[in-house]
Amino acid sequence: MRYFHRPQNFSRPMRRFTWMPIAVLSLAVIPAWAARPRPQAAHSHASLNSPRVNARAEQLLRQMTLAEKISMLSGHKSMFTHAIPRLGIPALKMSDASVGVRVWGPSTAYPASVALAATWNPGMAYREGHAIGRDSRARGVNIILGPGMDITREPQCGRNFEYLGEDPHLAGTMAAAWIRGLQSMRVAACAKHYAGNEQEYHRGSVNSIIGLRALEEIYLAPFRAAVKQGGTMNIMAAYNRVNGAYSSDNRFLLINTLRHRWHYKGVVMSDWGATHSTALALNNGLDLEMPSDKHFSAQKIMARLKNGQLTVATLNRHVLRLLREMVAMHFIGRKQKLASIPLVDPTSAAVAEKVESQAAVLLKNRGGVLPLAQSVGSIVVVGPDATPAITGGAGSALVKPNIHPVSLLAAVRKAAGPGVKVSYIPYPMKLQSVRFWWRHRTPQAKLPADLLTAAQRSEIQHAGAVIAAMGPREGEGWDRNFHMPGHQDRYLAEVGGLNPHTIVVIDAGANVAMSRWIHQAAGLVYAWYPGENGNTAIAGILFGTINPSGHLPDSFEKHWKDAPAYGHYPGHDNHVDFAEGIYVGYRWYDSRHISPRYPFGFGLSYTSFRIAPKVQVSSSGRGRKRILHVTASITNTGQRAGADVVQLYVRPLHSRVRRTFQQLRAFQRVELAPGQTKQVHLRLHWRDFAYFDVHTRSWRVPPGSYGLAVGDSSRHIAAVPVVRW
Repeated sequence: MRYFHRPQNFSRPMRRFTWMPIAVLSLAVIPAWAARPRPQAAHSHASLNSPRVNARAEQLLRQMTLAEKISMLSGHKSMFTHAIPRLGIPALKMSDASVGVRVWGPSTAYPASVALAATWNPGMAYREGHAIGRDSRARGVNIILGPGMDITREPQCGRNFEYLGEDPHLAGTMAAAWIRGLQSMRVAACAKHYAGNEQEYHRGSVNSIIGLRALEEIYLAPFRAAVKQGGTMNIMAAYNRVNGAYSSDNRFLLINTLRHRWHYKGVVMSDWGATHSTALALNNGLDLEMPSDKHFSAQKIMARLKNGQLTVATLNRHVLRLLREMVAMHFIGRKQKLASIPLVDPTSAAVAEKVESQAAVLLKNRGGVLPLAQSVGSIVVVGPDATPAITGGAGSALVKPNIHPVSLLAAVRKAAGPGVKVSYIPYPMKLQSVRFWWRHRTPQAKLPADLLTAAQRSEIQHAGAVIAAMGPREGEGWDRNFHMPGHQDRYLAEVGGLNPHTIVVIDAGANVAMSRWIHQAAGLVYAWYPGENGNTAIAGILFGTINPSGHLPDSFEKHWKDAPAYGHYPGHDNHVDFAEGIYVGYRWYDSRHISPRYPFGFGLSYTSFRIAPKVQVSSSGRGRKRILHVTASITNTGQRAGADVVQLYVRPLHSRVRRTFQQLRAFQRVELAPGQTKQVHLRLHWRDFAYFDVHTRSWRVPPGSYGLAVGDSSRHIAAVPVVRW
């Protein structure tokens, strides 16, 4: 596809264009609010390829009895592995999930993973991983069951909030940085859910039918980054089937891809209860069954050793991987718990708030309604998410905060100060978790004919501004509706009709239906799920003490029927066909010439930016070792400091091979003072121009011309220099 239409409705008077090397941002600008992770800490643990690590692991293996080896292959008491005290092998302690340490008492509750993706800041991902590593060591946890790395294929997935958006390059880059930060504290990561777990509907049995090219280019790519760039010690096999075989005994996923092609040396464990066989799973690459020994029991394994379905050599390979991790991460011979780290750690709380301050995305700001000024006089706060605080989605990623979580209502009252009257109107009904069952949707609760009393209508109408805190109910084990539950669409339309200065704040893991009310809202801030204290950052954005800098990690469709998965999700007869193939997210909207409501990479600011139309490109090396060096200049043309994200998309211009119009291949978050200009230096490699050839089962770069689209969203491009490969 060569034609590209830039929709006019994405122009913004208060925009910003930003470029800066991420290494500079992530390492040079480390404020006093966080314990400073040392850059070299990312490599503080020994490599799984180390001769010393392998020698020690093999020595331990030789000392083990067959019964001890078998015991190592299954979980114990839900969140542990089995210990072998006589050899000094500890029981490894695990915990959910990507947004804090769960299970072992209250802990810091960080913003949702999708919020971290919205920062477009790998340096921030590293710092959050490092902070969660500290929280883990304070509780003696060896393995964190994260990050979640499935792709946001459609907005209804109940666990989108745990993932890192629709683009594999963004997701993989952020996840790899998070993993390095976590493992710098000698806490092992477990990248999940491998693979094709893009919906919760019938997740335990659904067969995800995914073409080989889509698998390689979209759904496996973040996991490859977790292995190659992040060095993850563990990978979790998903519940679902992929092209007919359960993920936990899928030879293509676990052996052909992980072991043979990616040369992965770490451990593969099952999701909790996701193992379905004994010999098949062990022979096809599953190392560890969690949380118990339903299939990897001594009785079942011994029976299959006797009948020849299993060999001791196969068991040894699995046990050796576990031992290598224990040796490499120093789990053997030292205590995992660090008493020097407090259970209630103020540095962790500061990191959590900082993540949200960079994550919240300003999507609409009609007439400069934001930031709010003291002259606003009075504010009415409404909506089901105003109070108490909504910190995260439900399920294994919901962390119980170790502080009283800050509600948006409390944060707004504090930020407004004594000169502004802040009142609160409770939502007229209590929302429950809404499950989405295909053709059997949970009916919405009945509301009275009048959502607001006459007094409430008058109060809203005469307020200087209205802040409406809204959102769906999301969680593990179910998918949600596209429309928010509890008649929130109708409520927002009525409130917006009463007051033209209505600002909507959404807590969600992905897009929601907006058609009924978006034209009446003056402002829209996507908070995602802000964690225990992130509403303080949201209030700072509303009142202008923080300049918003988040950018969407997803495309936001106008209507569900516009989405790439429409007509194929959630599937039927226990099968879901990923029929859109490689056309996921912005790749779909570009190819179909569909204007999303808000495009991938989009986000507003209280200042403005300009990327110079002249972009410099130079080249070094040849063939697969060739590197393109792309340099662009970005200027803050506004009146206040701010940050923007410069994005680089590769466009095949005349390809005979079916390609998407463009693909994100590099990005940089940049902070600029008013009037300041910085140069951003990005690099592109051979792989950034490649596609996966299903016939040769290899990556290829067709010779020809490629456009290098530089901008601050997929639909807001400043320059497109052309290069030949």
